[in-house]
Amino acid sequence: MTDWMDDMPPPPDPDPVEPDPAETAEELLRERLLEGGRKTLNDYGNGQRVVLYHGEDLLHVTRLGWHVWDGHVWEEDFDKIAVRRRAHQIGDLVKREAFALRMPDLEAAIVAQAEETAAQLLALTAKAKAGLSEDEAAEMARLRQLEKSAKEILAKATKRRAGHLSHAKSAGNTAAIGNMLVEAIPYLSRPAKSLNCDPLAINTESQTLQLVQVDVGGEREAWEYAVEARLQSREDLITKRMPVIYDPTAEAPVFMRFLERIQPEPEMRAFLQRWFGYSLTGLTSEQKLVFLHGGGRNGKSTLVDLVAKLMGEYATSMPIETLTGSDTRKGSEATPDLVRLPGARMVRASEPEKGVQFKEALIKLLTGGEPILIRKMREEFVEVDPVFKLTISGNSKPEVRGTDDGIWRRLLLVPFDVQVPKEEVDLLLPAKLWAERSGVLNWLIDGALDYLNGGLREPEHVMTATEEFREDSDPIRTFLVDACRVTGLPEDFELARDLVEAFQLWQRDQGGASWGNRTVQNRLAEKAEVFRIDGQVYSRRRSAQSTGYSGIRLTDDMERRLREVRAEGGDRRRPKGEGRSGGPDAGDLM
Repeated sequence: MTDWMDDMPPPPDPDPVEPDPAETAEELLRERLLEGGRKTLNDYGNGQRVVLYHGEDLLHVTRLGWHVWDGHVWEEDFDKIAVRRRAHQIGDLVKREAFALRMPDLEAAIVAQAEETAAQLLALTAKAKAGLSEDEAAEMARLRQLEKSAKEILAKATKRRAGHLSHAKSAGNTAAIGNMLVEAIPYLSRPAKSLNCDPLAINTESQTLQLVQVDVGGEREAWEYAVEARLQSREDLITKRMPVIYDPTAEAPVFMRFLERIQPEPEMRAFLQRWFGYSLTGLTSEQKLVFLHGGGRNGKSTLVDLVAKLMGEYATSMPIETLTGSDTRKGSEATPDLVRLPGARMVRASEPEKGVQFKEALIKLLTGGEPILIRKMREEFVEVDPVFKLTISGNSKPEVRGTDDGIWRRLLLVPFDVQVPKEEVDLLLPAKLWAERSGVLNWLIDGALDYLNGGLREPEHVMTATEEFREDSDPIRTFLVDACRVTGLPEDFELARDLVEAFQLWQRDQGGASWGNRTVQNRLAEKAEVFRIDGQVYSRRRSAQSTGYSGIRLTDDMERRLREVRAEGGDRRRPKGEGRSGGPDAGDLM
């Protein structure tokens, strides 16, 4: 009778023996050498060997190049140094394959049988001189054929080993090294979009942090985001890493006092925490950029530098010239200033010159969440999905000429109004803040969770400052308020060219950047019947003799200033600095 306990699994070993990692690795290598020995002896076969021996640690990203797993992250191998070092090992591995080669089972059986019957064949050969029976003669013929087959098999094996040894030597040639890497690419290739594709995964020096939704009520009715730490994994395809060890208990008292000093209002500090926490993620749903504005010694640069340094490979810099100025790039040109954007979550730029103009179309593109094309020098274009959030800081505000919501709904101006006295400046502050980086990381994570659970929630101070910036950035509007009278009366009339000339003069007197006459005319036309002062509008009026605007007139001071300039310049219609368009006078455009 079978005891029912016979069907039960054996009890666990109370003192299990852990496998020796060295023995496990050696056994794995032996298995791979046997498999490698069956690969062809050419560039394709060597490419297969690269995959076999090193494939788990190599990754080729389409149009971006090689990446190597370093135990924590997929590190981009810009100069192909690490990947070539691995390719250098293939020659020695092929040599080891040569001595690990095995015959097919049938051939091995023939050789073994020939070795076992060698003595019998030798005896029959010696006896043959005295004469063999018919059965003995037949047996000797069979054994001789067996011996011949075994020798042929051994000769073939020797030749195969010699071929491997010869191939091992040639595998170290420069051309062979390059060729094997090329042939390995199809089997190790992944598209750029497969990298860093989890927007809520954050890789640190020690662990990967995952922002996840958790059931806080226990009834699956209330969910909140929380952070979980897990081991780093090749399968995550993460190419970025923060140079900080995650310690959930770490604090940052110096950093917190620094924040309170430069931003006394709790709402502003909380907003900055949410913004930089949002920047820690790969989300782009807000389609915002932040401009930190204020004079010197207000801590904004120290704060941005710290966060960017802490975010490590998740952060990068962009030249302010990329975002400002009047030069435009041809569609076929390389974009070396954008090649660091793939996978970056925070992009910073700083210190625009006074009066410099934003490239509004580019900013809309970069913050819109749509794919963008980038190209390294002498390489093909690659399409990437931007996941970065743009943080700009400066003492001077850039010029934003667009009046539509397309640009202004993206821009958030964050004032830094506190100026630290010179005697309070601590030159060692950056080092003190960096020493608290694990605590600052926790501050960033809390900001990310606050954002995920409640949104960005811009404070009133930010919204007011942004709206004031918008008003100040519309010089046509300011010109209409300061230098004109919008009456709505048909008898009040100004020629279009006089208004353009008056604006150019007013803009020059204000120290503003020059505008093209055509641009001024277009902006005046856009505001006709739209812009209101005390409920009154002005309208465009065209006749056979002139084109202008009714319901508007220049102020007496502006009229007087215009007459003075015309008298000095001989009734000059276009003040110096007409703008970059170089086009005809506005009056000639009618």
